[in-house]
Amino acid sequence: MTEPLPVRIPAPEALPDPLSPSAAARAPAGTGTTTFVALSEDATLREAIGGAIATRGQVVVTTTPHAFADQLVARPDGIAILDLAVIPGSGPLFIERLRAQFPALVLIVVGGGRDQAALAPLVAEGTVCRFAHRPVSAQRLGLFLDAALRRREALALESRAVLLTPPRSSPSGTTRIAVFILLLIVAAGTGVWLLRRPARLTPPPAIAAEPQPAAPRPAGTGALTPAPADSAPTTALAAPSPPEAATTAEAGDRIAQARHEAQLARRLMEVGLLIDPTNNSARSHIDAATRLAPDDVEVRRTARALSGRLVNAARSALLAKDLPGAQRWVDAARAYGVNPATLAELDEQLGMLKGMMEQ
Repeated sequence: MTEPLPVRIPAPEALPDPLSPSAAARAPAGTGTTTFVALSEDATLREAIGGAIATRGQVVVTTTPHAFADQLVARPDGIAILDLAVIPGSGPLFIERLRAQFPALVLIVVGGGRDQAALAPLVAEGTVCRFAHRPVSAQRLGLFLDAALRRREALALESRAVLLTPPRSSPSGTTRIAVFILLLIVAAGTGVWLLRRPARLTPPPAIAAEPQPAAPRPAGTGALTPAPADSAPTTALAAPSPPEAATTAEAGDRIAQARHEAQLARRLMEVGLLIDPTNNSARSHIDAATRLAPDDVEVRRTARALSGRLVNAARSALLAKDLPGAQRWVDAARAYGVNPATLAELDEQLGMLKGMMEQ
């Protein structure tokens, strides 16, 4: 069991950071303005945080883990910026405790090269939204904050979807018996219908007509009367069977279902859920649509759109010098089957970023 973070209740008000341009207009939790919670003792980093947040909301800066946890109690589903230099022990362990106590928290972590390697699994699974390698500028940190805002909006949409879905109540014993009896009645009715259904008649195979016998000879004559010309034998032809209506209906159902899956994929793309969660992402729905109707125009158009979104996500991470994020999106683009020329370009840029980070 994860040990909870130490929190003092009631939580004291944290002092606004004098280095932050947005600190003077701090609003209480629950207002429409986005309030970020930061933990750092580094004056340079706090200045960069203030510059990045100036146009995106306001910030409450704390300098101890206790005060940081106090502020998160008031904003458990907010956005936090964590400087690992303030954490005396294990950074990953502290973040695990944060996730256990605030599961809806969107977290940006600032640290060094060793911290980045240690937190790679947490970044990959989404516990850490972005990792900023120090020193970090206000411009670069602003890109990470935009990603965090998008992540929080996606989580809010998922929460609303869960709340709008009616819960499945467990059926009582009486209800289960009634359902069982209804299934028996339906099965019996289906069996009776199958027994009474008229057998499908198939046309007999074509049989060549036998030659007609000669007309009987009239009495008193010695010659045979020839048969009329229009009585010549004819050969019966089997009529072609009509197309199966069931096959056409099934094809229409597949296309309709495929377009529904493509529509879900477009909606998830709009909120940034490209590959996560695995069973309810734009990738999972477009894969289902492609299996149902690979040649449908709408399905193919949506598949191309997802390819472009994956490439754009990889380029954005490369531009932000987010090495774990760039690696993740490049791998996702490769797994999706993005064209080799684009993948070669992304791999080249990724290699350059790795080399720069190792210096």
